[in-house]
Amino acid sequence: MTTTNYCLIKKNKLYEDLYEILEDEELIMDNVNHKEKIKYKIEQLTKLYFNDKIKISKNFNSSTESLEDLMIEIADNIENEEKKNNLQGNTLLMYADNDAMYEIVFMEEVGIENLDLELNQMASISNIELAPIYGNIAIIKTLYNNNQLVNSQITNEDVENLIMYNFYHKGVMINSDEKMFELEFSGDNPNIIIGGKFKQLAPFQMFGLMLVGYNEEGQELNKLATKIFGSEIKGRFYLTTMCPITNKRFWNLDIQILNNIIKLINYSMGTIEEKKQIENINNELSEDKLKNPFFLIKKYSV
Repeated sequence: MTTTNYCLIKKNKLYEDLYEILEDEELIMDNVNHKEKIKYKIEQLTKLYFNDKIKISKNFNSSTESLEDLMIEIADNIENEEKKNNLQGNTLLMYADNDAMYEIVFMEEVGIENLDLELNQMASISNIELAPIYGNIAIIKTLYNNNQLVNSQITNEDVENLIMYNFYHKGVMINSDEKMFELEFSGDNPNIIIGGKFKQLAPFQMFGLMLVGYNEEGQELNKLATKIFGSEIKGRFYLTTMCPITNKRFWNLDIQILNNIIKLINYSMGTIEEKKQIENINNELSEDKLKNPFFLIKKYSV
């Protein structure tokens, strides 16, 4: 029997708390030499939050039981019964990759302006809309299993990673010899890591993702980068992605995801059956603009 759970995140000042620590320690996100110290500080702050602001629920035998329980927990900090009755549940995508997706479940009072002191900073900086979210929230995890979305158990490690992903993002460097390796950057400026010689190219849509490429021009044709970008690339090529649907922030792109994308590109030039896979993924994306493209890319590339 598959069991599921959720992670309760009480209202917090995660963003303020972190930057107060960085200011006190004179650490700067954009300074490459500060990276390991900053990541350590984020890990330590997360551990403190587990003592007070973050709680992993017990396991439930069904998603219905889990959802009912988390709704009670989310509304627990609201004392006004009339206000409780006026709340409605909502979800926003928080993060997704090649294996799973995480969603924020929250309650909102329609037409009411909330006070900033009720702001849940972790939830607000984590969702793909970058929308302000107030009060307690819950995070649920869904796995991709045999081309199906399956409710799963979220762990402490998941939550630690989700917090870190708000500040650090992976991209893939493609050399002219087609060798690939991952490079991590902070904020919204990969050039701090890859170097100033890399020039950003026009972002392009592919299989539901907004991909952003950076090219360090060279003499040798980069065949793999050319195949991905769709026009000639010479020299090294660094590829990143924005969050799906809204494209409001950088997300992680790793070699595993990129290899799946390359498979689909090859399918588009392959057999009738392979071309059918491309048609299927494009149909699903066109029918549902809120579809998780990471799930679809994995579904149709294996």
